[in-house]
Amino acid sequence: MDHYQVFISCKSSDNPLAMEVFNALNSTGLAVFYSVVTLEEKGVSIFKQAIDKALEECNILIVVGTSRSNLESRWVFYEWNTFQSDILSGNKPEGKIFVCVKDLEIKDLPPGLRSCEVFQDSPIELARLRKFVTNALTAEESIPQKDEEVKVQLPAARVEITPNKVSQGLALPKIHLAGMRRFWAGLLALFLLIAVIFLVEMWINQGQQAPGLIASLATGTQARTPTPPFIFKIRSTQVSPKDGMVEVSVPASEFLMGSDKNKDSQAGDDETPQHTVYQDAFWIDQTEVTNAQYARCVASGQCTSPQSTKSDSRSSYYGVSQFANYPVIYVDWNQAQTYCAWAGRRLPSEAEWEKAARGTDGRIYPWGDTAPDQSKLNFNQDQGDTTAVGSYPSGASFYEALDMAGNVSEWVNDWYSDSYYQQSPARNPPGPTSAMYRVVRGGSWNNYVGFVRSAYRDGSPPGRQNSGIGFRCAASP
Repeated sequence: MDHYQVFISCKSSDNPLAMEVFNALNSTGLAVFYSVVTLEEKGVSIFKQAIDKALEECNILIVVGTSRSNLESRWVFYEWNTFQSDILSGNKPEGKIFVCVKDLEIKDLPPGLRSCEVFQDSPIELARLRKFVTNALTAEESIPQKDEEVKVQLPAARVEITPNKVSQGLALPKIHLAGMRRFWAGLLALFLLIAVIFLVEMWINQGQQAPGLIASLATGTQARTPTPPFIFKIRSTQVSPKDGMVEVSVPASEFLMGSDKNKDSQAGDDETPQHTVYQDAFWIDQTEVTNAQYARCVASGQCTSPQSTKSDSRSSYYGVSQFANYPVIYVDWNQAQTYCAWAGRRLPSEAEWEKAARGTDGRIYPWGDTAPDQSKLNFNQDQGDTTAVGSYPSGASFYEALDMAGNVSEWVNDWYSDSYYQQSPARNPPGPTSAMYRVVRGGSWNNYVGFVRSAYRDGSPPGRQNSGIGFRCAASP
């Protein structure tokens, strides 16, 4: 099958349920992409490329799962978040997402899926799902494409020829006005719709000269359309023209911030209570800012040099080509803030930093809940000093940010308060208005396991400079 209509997304442990869905839809002749079947049949070796191509082709996504954690697992979340972003951005206006679950209620689903039509695992529900999918695809086919010519024809009055006794056998037309009544009723409805739009635009514009729709009707120009909100796909990247930093995208969504002591025995009191936070979309640097990048800002005259040019075990570090791709250290909070402003970015908020580090599901470390080891990060004095940024790809976060645990701790924008989570706002928390210390996150090369957890919080005087603190920047879309 060269073109797919329906995409089935599931974690491998949910394959039995997904196979039921696949068989129910495949039996009707629908072109269904289900990686377990489709990729084996086609022998596709480049998994992500095949997934992205199928997501782009399909207008129906069916997310299958038996638990919330499975629905938020790495690839499943990537697939439905990408598809949802395409719908919201207008790239897939006819796109629809359905959810098929086993023994889950709507409240058990990830927030991003709760508004979707949900089907349970039963023959009746699978038949209902099949009907919904078929109807959605049928409706899609009946909508003219934007390049097709749409012809409008007024309904003609229906005419019948009947005998007329008065006219002595002459046949006179008998006109039925039902079609004409429907036409005029439709015209009246169209007029009322235009009137409503006119009033809404007047309210929005609050006295501006001419509402877009009415002005366009009067002048023959195209109506003014609002700029759509910026929505980007998960794991998108961009490169800063100022310092060459690769930035990774973190789409808007809710996530779990803080720690649950029942799950994480190392959690501190300042990490509690664990709470749900909605965070707007943002970009964050994929790695910590390096010596070479910071040196550009110093050369421009906007930044001041680090307080020391050495590192913990090296007498020469900053300014040495061998360590150009290592994190800059011995910079305080103000120097970090100045650099980010010079680069056209800013320091991330504490909430942004934590979401980029741990994703939406409250994992303890960037890679999950498994304990750290030397393959995932530089910590516990294993290397005795800093390492080049990006040296531990297996320790990447869900959003593919690197070194969010270990190497160097990182300044963020917020002031530190050990009780802030007790009254933190549920949407884009900005941190306290003032305090003595700024928040430092992530743990460094000389910290043990408890300090490299994604929820671990620390505070430091803003003027502090040492061999274990660096930073990364963030940016709003």
